[in-house]
Amino acid sequence: MTPPPVRDPGLQPERTSLAWRRTLLAALVSAYFIWRAATSAWARHGGRIDIEVIGLGTAAAVATAAATIITACALHRTKTLHRTPGAPHGVLTRTTAAATLALAGAITAAIVLSH
Repeated sequence: MTPPPVRDPGLQPERTSLAWRRTLLAALVSAYFIWRAATSAWARHGGRIDIEVIGLGTAAAVATAAATIITACALHRTKTLHRTPGAPHGVLTRTTAAATLALAGAITAAIVLSH
């Protein structure tokens, strides 16, 4: 029997790493704009706390937490990708997906509240 051929990953790990970085950049930019909307609403209301400020502040906190989780996952995935190419662990994929959904929810809430 002949041994199976050694898999040459080629540029696939680099492309995957770049995709994770683009996702991270989008998460960070989204979180920044939500924080900006929250601080603008607070200033627009003269420092008075109302439902718009609370909602945007909550969306900003969720976006920041999601961006932080995505950052950690992207850094971990990039580090492990160059050592052992292949599919990421299920926990990493589920964690990133959950953080991305939370970020999408925060973005939606910020859009609705910013009218």
